[in-house]
Amino acid sequence: MADWHPDQKAGWDEHRVVQAFCRWLEQQGWTTEIEVDHVDVVASRGEEILFAEVKGNTKARPGAGVDSMYGQLLRRMAAEERAEKGRSYAVVVPTRSIAAALRVRRRVRDLLGIAVYSVTDDGQVELVVEDAGSQTEDDLGKLRALCLRTADLAASFPDDTRSTDDVGTHMTRSWNAELTRAAGRMARTIVRMADMEMKEDWLIERALMELVANQAVLNADPSNALQFSMEEHNSNWRISKAMEKYSIGSPEERAAKARELEQVEATLRSNGLDPGALNQGDFKPFGLKVRERFETAGLVPHYEVLYLVASDYAHMNGRAVHSYLEDVEGTAAAMGAFAIAIELLIRSLRMADEKVDAGRESLIAALEEEYISTRSGADRRAPD
Repeated sequence: MADWHPDQKAGWDEHRVVQAFCRWLEQQGWTTEIEVDHVDVVASRGEEILFAEVKGNTKARPGAGVDSMYGQLLRRMAAEERAEKGRSYAVVVPTRSIAAALRVRRRVRDLLGIAVYSVTDDGQVELVVEDAGSQTEDDLGKLRALCLRTADLAASFPDDTRSTDDVGTHMTRSWNAELTRAAGRMARTIVRMADMEMKEDWLIERALMELVANQAVLNADPSNALQFSMEEHNSNWRISKAMEKYSIGSPEERAAKARELEQVEATLRSNGLDPGALNQGDFKPFGLKVRERFETAGLVPHYEVLYLVASDYAHMNGRAVHSYLEDVEGTAAAMGAFAIAIELLIRSLRMADEKVDAGRESLIAALEEEYISTRSGADRRAPD
């Protein structure tokens, strides 16, 4: 707003909101300044100083541009400044944008010292106070913390150190440890995305469901672990050929990748495996359809509800497009994301603990018991 001509700003709703907020502050004994170092409103009262960013109504959907307000405030917050006595921050929005302003969760706003104010159409200013009666921040925080602890246990799952001459057994143990570690890292990503209220967390949840389903199929027979290894090699081989076909990467990089694949194939063949025996055009793990793998894992409800919802975002169909035009997801959706991740992590951990000599059974059981207790009073996530 700072770089626009005063005559242009006068016709903006943001200008109306700024003026109303300043009048209200002055009635409370504050001295106000507008557009100081690109901050919309800077107010002082004795030793107190307030920095506020303001948005008005626009022709776009309610709340458009609100997220950028928080970013603008964060740029004003040097760590040493935040500690100074009397310094505070605020976002100021018209009434119809309150929900958008509250998408940054209360615990985050409290830590940063950011208050939310609303301005009505007739210029009345109010401090926005949330109703703590429904999904509480405590419930969300507990589930989030549990998800991270479960993810940490999975991400640090050890390899099996027992020796065996059976290649299938060795590969089954190795893949279980690696799949579970990968599941832990994916769950951490889900937490980060849920913290930012990103709808795309569904894509990682879908991938985590696929991982757990593949782990269950892999454990059904040692030969499946061997096939999974050959499928990995063939997938890398297809990518390498595509890079060569379209000259992606430098010639040196492509040559190095080709040598690496030759070494892997030689290792597979030395263990009696023939990657060429697989269907080179089949991208499905184990040659099975998604539903078949989910049935093996006992994840049919996950497939019929959660996986299909997540697939909307992978394919970006009409439902997903309209979802992006609505408000971003809130507390209930984050709790659901954490719950899905924990449940899938526990499944992966239990499968790995059965195959790998890791001694994690009691830790997994304790996490599962805590999960059941934490979720007992909360609703499961439902697709919108």
